[in-house]
Amino acid sequence: MGRYELKHMERSVYTFSKDELALVNEAILVEIDSVVSNINNPMLLLLQTHLYVEHLIERLIISELPKGKGLIDKARLTFKQKVLVASSFDVIEADIISGVLKLNVVRNNLAHKFQHSVKYEDIEAIGFCLGPIYKDIQEESGKCLIQEFNRISRYLLGCIATCTHLSENSSGKNS
Repeated sequence: MGRYELKHMERSVYTFSKDELALVNEAILVEIDSVVSNINNPMLLLLQTHLYVEHLIERLIISELPKGKGLIDKARLTFKQKVLVASSFDVIEADIISGVLKLNVVRNNLAHKFQHSVKYEDIEAIGFCLGPIYKDIQEESGKCLIQEFNRISRYLLGCIATCTHLSENSSGKNS
């Protein structure tokens, strides 16, 4: 993990000490590593990241909304709709939301275009959403597609997982 991991959470809308946040981040990073760290196929990494993001977003919606579980279970929301609902809570940074929406575009191209593959340009499009942090990711991965995509995935997942965890463990929430 690079120094860029979970930088957004230093100014979280939730109230936690830096020590509590560090413990949360450590546990989350272990979980994320178990999901994506050993994947060397860009298509599989894309699908696994997309599924895990969706899982985290659903948990966030359930935590933030009094009837969030009913919304998830009955509304048949698309991935994009779930992300937009989650973005309305204003707990996930806009660049992370943009990166997740771009991830969804790449996933949809892969799923709906015959013989489509994940290209470096696809990974760049997701990375550019992250702003200056993407330059650090590129430098650390040497423009190697799978290394760069793995770092981007871990970064996106780390930010969303932290927001989700903090929401679920804040007093007065719906979980």
